[in-house]
Amino acid sequence: MTNYEILLQSHNILIPVQDLVKRNEHISAIKLVKDKTGLSLKESKDIVDSIGQSFHTTDTLNDKSSFSTDEILQKNNIGEKLNILLQQDKKIEAIKLVIDATGMDLLNAKNFVESIQNKETTFSPESLENFSNISVKMTNKNGKITVKIKEGHHPEKAIYPNDPSWEKAKKMLGNKPELLQYENEFRSGKHPVPQKKSNLFVETDSYGKWILFFVLFCAIMLVIYYYSYIN
Repeated sequence: MTNYEILLQSHNILIPVQDLVKRNEHISAIKLVKDKTGLSLKESKDIVDSIGQSFHTTDTLNDKSSFSTDEILQKNNIGEKLNILLQQDKKIEAIKLVIDATGMDLLNAKNFVESIQNKETTFSPESLENFSNISVKMTNKNGKITVKIKEGHHPEKAIYPNDPSWEKAKKMLGNKPELLQYENEFRSGKHPVPQKKSNLFVETDSYGKWILFFVLFCAIMLVIYYYSYIN
């Protein structure tokens, strides 16, 4: 994650700023950065320009169906460093290197690294979808990763790497190596999905509690009446 992304994330405005830049609302994005971080106008503009440049790089990738892997490595001068990281089995660090050097999103960077691992000569980037109606949040508390997604008018929900919306969330969150590490650990069974508690006999409001009390009261009275009758 770049320094400006860390800064924006710490103020909970990374995704909103990215959304504004995607919609070409640069003035609004600059104002949001300036108001929330206290940075100067120039510093805020530089951050927004950096985000716009990263999107431009990714859009350029998406304009073509395939690239030569050697072309990407040579153009960004990362071939030697990338090979060293992969030889050391440091895939997460390799993906981060690709993201920082090329501006690719996390999914494309991961696919590119795997193309190198598989000794493929071409790389086909995936088209980015329009996520204007999706918001994603990630928290990291004492090493515990939680990812929540809100799609359209649906309520916000926590998701895990086995969720169909996981790939969308990864694209929205961008270059977060800790997210990829969490995904790998999850798939290896280190982070099981929390089981939902049964709400069969749990009422969420006082009205439901009174209904349950009334049913139990009637049942007890019927039992008392039955035994009184047979005796």
